[in-house]
Amino acid sequence: MTGGAQTGHDPLPLNAGAPVPSFTSAPPSLLLVAVLTLGVTPLAHAGAGASCDAGELLVMGCEVKGKKTLRVCADVDAAKKVTGLQYRFGPATPELQVPAAGMGLAAFHLKEQNLISGTATTLGFVNNDTSYEVFTQDGKDAGGGVVISKGGKVLATVSCTGPTADNWDRLKGVVAVGEATDRPDPLFGKSAADVCNNDALLLLKHRYQDLAAGSFKKVCCVPGALGDDDRCNLDWPSSDVGACADMDVLRNELFALYGYSFSTPLMKTHFEDQAWYVARADFKPDFLPKVAQDNVATLKTMAAKGTGCEKNNPGVAACQAASIGFSKWAFAAAKGQMDGSQQGDVGIVVMENCGMYNYSAAAIACMSAGTSNCASSLTAAQAKELRNGLRGAFPEPLF
Repeated sequence: MTGGAQTGHDPLPLNAGAPVPSFTSAPPSLLLVAVLTLGVTPLAHAGAGASCDAGELLVMGCEVKGKKTLRVCADVDAAKKVTGLQYRFGPATPELQVPAAGMGLAAFHLKEQNLISGTATTLGFVNNDTSYEVFTQDGKDAGGGVVISKGGKVLATVSCTGPTADNWDRLKGVVAVGEATDRPDPLFGKSAADVCNNDALLLLKHRYQDLAAGSFKKVCCVPGALGDDDRCNLDWPSSDVGACADMDVLRNELFALYGYSFSTPLMKTHFEDQAWYVARADFKPDFLPKVAQDNVATLKTMAAKGTGCEKNNPGVAACQAASIGFSKWAFAAAKGQMDGSQQGDVGIVVMENCGMYNYSAAAIACMSAGTSNCASSLTAAQAKELRNGLRGAFPEPLF
């Protein structure tokens, strides 16, 4: 999820008409699981029934309850070799398609398992934080469908209600062998322009030092990315010296992109206010690629030493978190006398005062928590200016 998380198709009601293979009860032989991480968008007609468009290969398909179908379609070249895959679910006009546009192979992994009752073949992918495993099984328990899970827990199984068609053999030697993973990929589906407009996404692919030394313009200021955008006339990350606190936020955003759950009030408030952020209970530090881990260390050292940043500036994100937390406290303290518009005005006053009068880390942490009157954590001058500003936003004294 760097945009907001979207949901796939509703897996309920379940159809228990076909068995669900036990993917952990028997030793694997050949692997056949496809893994993708991307968003969902509505799309145009992709073929009625368990079929694909003209010129495409139906890798797997069947009808499911509700007059819908699930299918995996493939692009093939002149030699009939598979060059791309796409999962589609829904009626004649699919309600879920991954990738959302076009086809791909690079993120796919294959898995095949020999079970006591037959062979189970699985094609899995991760859509935001939800995993899908499209499967078929032969033998006495023959059937197919899709298993939907999140955080390692199965949410639902949508089973085929009729015969399944499959051409899994056409993927062997084309799709990489490996196990499916719930590891998110914040870069999947992002254009070059999307990445270049987001410093955190850039730091998942490029070293901070290289970007600052000039590679930003080589990578981003080209056709197909930013072109001649105004950012290309500036240094990277900014022509102005920013706050070290904002460097800390950028460092933590690398973790947030992979679903890290924050406990500190400032970071928790900041990232939970971002539409794209989704906390994951199964977050692991090694979700971050090596270059991102190196950038985390670089940013932490730079912020601690004040290299390339201003240490006494609380930073935009810190002041934003303080304004959100304090306005929530103020709304509760007003006991019904403050409306939403006034609450917003209070937040604006705090935001302006925080940066102008350089609130301390202690004051920002207190305000971000939004649970108490934080006037005592301000200097006398800071408290006076805040009171004066708040009178214009809310006539009653708040502290």
